[in-house]
Amino acid sequence: MLKLEITDLKTLVENLANLRELYNLANLRELYLDGVNISLKGIEWCSTLSSSLPRLRVLSIIYCGISGPFDPVLLNLRFLSVIFLDGNNLSTIVPEFLANFTKLTTLSLNKCNLRGEFPSKIFQIPTLRELDLYDNENLTGTLPDFSQNGSLRELVLGRMNFIGSLPDSIANLTTLTEIDLSSCNFSGTIP
Repeated sequence: MLKLEITDLKTLVENLANLRELYNLANLRELYLDGVNISLKGIEWCSTLSSSLPRLRVLSIIYCGISGPFDPVLLNLRFLSVIFLDGNNLSTIVPEFLANFTKLTTLSLNKCNLRGEFPSKIFQIPTLRELDLYDNENLTGTLPDFSQNGSLRELVLGRMNFIGSLPDSIANLTTLTEIDLSSCNFSGTIP
């Protein structure tokens, strides 16, 4: 049985950095720390990851006790394509700069106590296939017009404060296989 004991994320990442040559970790692409108590604020976990793991593609820190806000230094992780931050009490707004991740395919922020208005620009990321914002009751927003080449396969917006009607352009999401709009405040008919 492997038991991971760390005092904080910075120590873990620094130790990984020290092992780069020995284990060829300079090109670490995936980091899964689900359930590990990290307990860091936004600037701390964002800067630690972005400065030490520049080639990171998959970031999964689910139920790790991190908080917000998001720091733009995350954009240094220019290869990042999958982000799972579920179950962390981020208690922040979702920044528009997340739409600048040009390789982003999955963004999962369910049960994060997000607030404010969700940036509609994120829906327009051409590579985005999965968006999960479930159970963020203080997060508001509306659905944008979707382009013809939208790649969304899963759209989970249940238990949120999204309003308005479903745009007819939702029919442009021809690869959509899952949609959850439960307990939202949408009105009108389904296109």
